[in-house]
Amino acid sequence: MISTYNSTMTATRRIPVSEGVWEDISGLKRPGQTFDELLSHMVEQEKKRRFIEEMDRIEAEGNFVELDVDVLDTEQSQGSCEYPEFSPEKPPDCHGEAEDASRRSVPRQRER
Repeated sequence: MISTYNSTMTATRRIPVSEGVWEDISGLKRPGQTFDELLSHMVEQEKKRRFIEEMDRIEAEGNFVELDVDVLDTEQSQGSCEYPEFSPEKPPDCHGEAEDASRRSVPRQRER
């Protein structure tokens, strides 16, 4: 059984697992790492994996609609850019690329 506890928990919970799973989990634990920390990390990794899987599914469907956006970005319209020249995360306008900011593609909502 796995027993997890940390100072923010008010009680210890026990999770019955097979001997094989116990060995696998124990093998993943780093020196000094608690089972609570290991399991928390594993949960976060699984949440990220599921999120990426969902985004990949949405992208693969390719079912998008165009939206007209009438938002004026005053900084970019004045020619300034908050990102340094070397930043790869600059918005397209900071790279000097022309982009019609009033048209964006977004996923279509699923019909219920």
